[in-house]
Amino acid sequence: MINETVTINFHTLCDAFKSNDTCLMECKRKKDGEIVNLICAVHFDGKEYAMTPFAEMVSGNPFDDYYPPADNGGFFEEEQIEVN
Repeated sequence: MINETVTINFHTLCDAFKSNDTCLMECKRKKDGEIVNLICAVHFDGKEYAMTPFAEMVSGNPFDDYYPPADNGGFFEEEQIEVN
């Protein structure tokens, strides 16, 4: 189940997109030093801009990295996914 904080952050990000207050920013991930692209909300306080990171863009094919949720709960595993 998606927790309430994530849901609130998602709606904040949706509002930022609606008002064109978003950017894509290249950053260096602290835990492994990898260069990544982040989706950020942008706020201007009258003096300077602040970027708040909300999501990291997936590198490569996201279908190779994630299992979708199953209808009855849990997640599909490789052998359960139908390929059309």
